Amino acid sequence: MIALYSGIYRVALDLHRRSEEKRRKQETSLATMAQKTVSHMGTAVIGMTRSAQLDAQIMLQQQVLARRIHDDHNA
Repeated sequence: MIALYSGIYRVALDLHRRSEEKRRKQETSLATMAQKTVSHMGTAVIGMTRSAQLDAQIMLQQQVLARRIHDDHNA
């Protein structure tokens, strides 16, 4: 009877260890994916900010050019 309980305990312990190892791998994988997602989101926000700044600069340059053309035409 002791041998039977000992065998059951060993199997249960082995299953527990495998389960813990699988859980750790999943946590690591999830953390890695989250980190990559945050990194991509940060890059996208920075890209959008830069894009908005470039759009504003282009619009300002177009306005300046339009004023010059208007001033040259009226002069």
